[in-house]
Amino acid sequence: MHFKGKLYNHESYNISLVKVFSSEKNPLVLFLDDVQYCDIATMNVIQYILADSEVQHFLLIMAYRENEVDESTFLTSSLQRIGDTIQQRLHYINLKPLGPEEIGKWLIDTLNPISTFAFTDEPDVQEAEQRRCMELAEFCYRRSNGYGKVIFFLQQEIHCTFRC
Repeated sequence: MHFKGKLYNHESYNISLVKVFSSEKNPLVLFLDDVQYCDIATMNVIQYILADSEVQHFLLIMAYRENEVDESTFLTSSLQRIGDTIQQRLHYINLKPLGPEEIGKWLIDTLNPISTFAFTDEPDVQEAEQRRCMELAEFCYRRSNGYGKVIFFLQQEIHCTFRC
C-alpha cells in the first residue's frame, strides 16, 4: 500500500508538470525517439498522462524502428494498452526510409550556400552542383539505408568538411 501511494504521487507529479507547460496559447509537444528501448515504468507514466482527461493541449509523438518491434515485444503490448485507454486519440504514421532522390533534395537545400564555392569549375554551376549533390546523396543512402538521423549526422560532417 505504501508503494502504491508513492507511485500515485509520482504519476500525479508528471501530470501536473504536463499541465503546467501546456495551455491553449502554448501547447506542449513532446517527441520521444527510439521508444522500442523504453522500460515498463516509462510506458506506465506515458499511459497515465495520456489517460488523464484533464491533460489538454498536449501532443506526444513517439518514434520507434518497426524492424526492431514484433508482436512479442513489450512495446507492442504497451501501445495496445495505451490504445485501449485513449482509443480515438492514437494514430500511427508509418514512415519509410528516405530514398536517394529525397536525400539529394535535402543535400541541395542544406549545402547550396557552400557548394557554390566548392564546384565553380563547371560551365553550368547550378547543374554541376545538383549532379554532385545527387552523387553525394547516393553515397549517403548507401551509408544510412535512408534513415534520417544518420543522414543528418553525415550532412553535418559534410558541412564541417567544407566550412571548418
